[in-house]
Amino acid sequence: ASTYEPSALLKAAEAGDAARVEAALAAGADAAQADDCGRAALHWAADVGSAGACEALLARGARVDARDDDGLTALSYAVTCEHGAVVSLLLAAGADPDAADDDGDTPRAAASGAIRALIDAAAR
Repeated sequence: ASTYEPSALLKAAEAGDAARVEAALAAGADAAQADDCGRAALHWAADVGSAGACEALLARGARVDARDDDGLTALSYAVTCEHGAVVSLLLAAGADPDAADDDGDTPRAAASGAIRALIDAAAR
């Protein structure tokens, strides 16, 4: 049985609660901390579509292209879940839409429709 217990920051990011993310960061939490699968708080915030939490994490030093244990970035999560505001935010922060995961898939290749248009527009 795993004894892993996520931190207050990771729990707040997973909940998409920007105010709690801000509070955890203000209390000294490391913006780059990750869970037992390598998912950083930024991955979790992107996965649930919390642009506010993503902004707070990036402002406190979260690495925009940090990878989890499968090679996925926060942008990968935001694209898969079709969170357009987060996709735009991450791209503006320098996220690489062509960062391949461990299977060779990229956020750009996974994107379709409006999300693909955001990525293509950011490249111009």
